[in-house]
Amino acid sequence: MKREISKPKEVILEVTDRCNLDCPFCFNKIFIRDIKRPNELDYQCIKDIIDNISIFGIKIIRFSGGEPLLREDIYDLMAYAKSKGLEIWLNTNATLIDEQKAIKLSKLIDNILIPLNSFDLLTEFLATKKYLFESKLNGINLIREANIKVIRIGTVITKLNIQNLEKIHELIERLKINNWQLFRPIPTKNDLFPINNDDVAIFVEKLLEINRKTNKNYKIFNAIPFCAYEPEKMAKVAVGAKYDDGHTRLVINSQGIVRPMYYMEENIGDILISKDIKEYWNSKFIKDIRKLKFAPTICKKCKYLFICLGGSRSISKLVRNTYTDLDYLARPFKYANKLFNK
Repeated sequence: MKREISKPKEVILEVTDRCNLDCPFCFNKIFIRDIKRPNELDYQCIKDIIDNISIFGIKIIRFSGGEPLLREDIYDLMAYAKSKGLEIWLNTNATLIDEQKAIKLSKLIDNILIPLNSFDLLTEFLATKKYLFESKLNGINLIREANIKVIRIGTVITKLNIQNLEKIHELIERLKINNWQLFRPIPTKNDLFPINNDDVAIFVEKLLEINRKTNKNYKIFNAIPFCAYEPEKMAKVAVGAKYDDGHTRLVINSQGIVRPMYYMEENIGDILISKDIKEYWNSKFIKDIRKLKFAPTICKKCKYLFICLGGSRSISKLVRNTYTDLDYLARPFKYANKLFNK
């Protein structure tokens, strides 16, 4: 059985919904913001949230967005979180980082995730609708030179990025970044099926070859069903769903709504009413997620259940309008002899 955990490993705090990029695959585009609520939480509210995270004994707070560095008080907020003994993680697109900011960040953060969905000026524009390729590379280099403990580069495996996967990897090698994480794209209203199973197959074979040649272990870090392609190969390139859907983390969005995951529509609380993180972690919906009550029936017989966790329940809801249906990439009947044999 899957072991219950007493508290989330991290809380992800979206400190703003503003961004200087306009990536068409961004999962924030799936949500309609409530115009009656603020588009970002005020300084004191975030300090109160940090206090409650610390009181609950959670070790990690991640500042995300939007682009968090657009907030003028972001450094003060990170410093306050650090004063509470928290490990500080940051998601940033790195285009706003100069030498002074890189030095400030090096004194505050323990872990940084930077998206890279391009390998040149044109592919950067296709990915972000902005000509900021050189700014991004400059930001990455400054962060590396500032000696931040953990630097991660994230790439969304869009159809274009699958096509250019080797070129993106070559760029990451030139940037001297060893921690490369891949993410399946999240469906949006304009693109419910951003990749298909043929795309997954091409991607997996390419990534396995890159791993073989470089002796690395690059993987997909968000939920994807292990039966989207040959399960034995999927198990080599995917960490499963442990970081998604409320299994190990909670998200507080820029309007104060508590969710199990960035792109999960389920609202499990309102931080403007109660800042008790423990209350949300122990809510019935989150407990049901962790107990795999929403996993499709056929998945409960699969030998990969406690890693794959039934694929993405968030995406099932987005595409099928139910948490209990199969992830749209799942093909359990095609690979039945590799999934259900004892």
